[in-house]
Amino acid sequence: MKKTYSDDIKTLQDSIKRLQEIKEVLYAVEDVALEVERTVSEIDARVPLREDIARIGDGEQRAQAEHALDLLEETFGLIDEILGPPDDELTGEPVGTPMDPVARGAHSSELRLEDFLRNYKPGGKGKVS
Repeated sequence: MKKTYSDDIKTLQDSIKRLQEIKEVLYAVEDVALEVERTVSEIDARVPLREDIARIGDGEQRAQAEHALDLLEETFGLIDEILGPPDDELTGEPVGTPMDPVARGAHSSELRLEDFLRNYKPGGKGKVS
């Protein structure tokens, strides 16, 4: 009796289709994350360094600057989780990978990929409706 690979071929074709859809979603996510990173980098350039905040005389302005720095740290942390951390300055090699399970922690996505893909609008801005 000959072994048939029909089921395996069908599974592989389905897998390729799903992975191609995922790849497009990842490209869209990367584009948005890069856009956010550019905007946030402009803000980062305007906010004083943490060690310079103590020199701000106005208490409310100092508190706002500290809060902005906290939000910048959180934002850049999320960007690193999505895009991967920046390259090592000495070696030029990445110090991690995007969506690294270690970077993600023990959390899995609460969003089911199939639900996302069903609502994902390819082209345009890739917004979910």
